[in-house]
Amino acid sequence: MGNGCLRDKEDFLNALSLMDRYSEIHAMKVHGYCVMRNHGHWMFEASTEESISNLMRHMQGGYSRYL
Repeated sequence: MGNGCLRDKEDFLNALSLMDRYSEIHAMKVHGYCVMRNHGHWMFEASTEESISNLMRHMQGGYSRYL
């Protein structure tokens, strides 16, 4: 297994679950994503000026707690 914070299928599913949960909380539309072992790319439609930074902060914090 290579280096990265997304080590296996469970990690990928957890990252997607966090994206789903926090995009709903912050009223964001998800238009696309690409999740790789060491990073991800996300295409969101912001609902407010702060929504993207809040969503990313929550996703990163949630994933850090998971790890």
